[in-house]
Amino acid sequence: MSKILDWLYLGDVDDAHSHSWLHKHGITHVLNCAEELPNFHKECFVYMHCKLDDDPEQSLKNCLTRTFNFIEKARKTKNGRVLVHCYAGISRSASIVIHYLMRYYGMSFEQAKQFVKSKRSKIDPNKGFKHQLRQIEMTQK
Repeated sequence: MSKILDWLYLGDVDDAHSHSWLHKHGITHVLNCAEELPNFHKECFVYMHCKLDDDPEQSLKNCLTRTFNFIEKARKTKNGRVLVHCYAGISRSASIVIHYLMRYYGMSFEQAKQFVKSKRSKIDPNKGFKHQLRQIEMTQK
C-alpha cells in the first residue's frame, strides 16, 4: 500500500483483501480496477468495480470519467479515504490515479506519473495506458 495523498491510497490485491488494513487506514471507498478480482468487503465499504485487463489494447476511455467521479466523491465525503487497487498496484490502478492527478491538478502525464512513482516506485503503466494518458494530456491543453 502506498499513500499518494492524505486521503488517496494505491495498492494491490493483498491490501484490498485485508479488512483490518482497510479499517486501520480509515478507508471508506474502494476502487477495484481488476477484471479478475471480486469486491472483497462489499458490506463494509463503498465500492466501484472498473473491470480492466492489464492489456495494452484495453481502452481506459469508458471508465475514466466514472473513476474520476468516484474518487472525487470519496474526497468530498467527510473523513473519506479511497484505496485504488488492481492485482499488483503497478499498471491499471496506477493509470487511474495518474489520470485523476492529471485532471484534478492539471498535471502533465509525466508530472503525474513521477509524482505517483515518488510514492510507489514500482508503478509502470503498460504502453497502451501510457499512450492513452498522453493522448488525454494533449486534449487538456
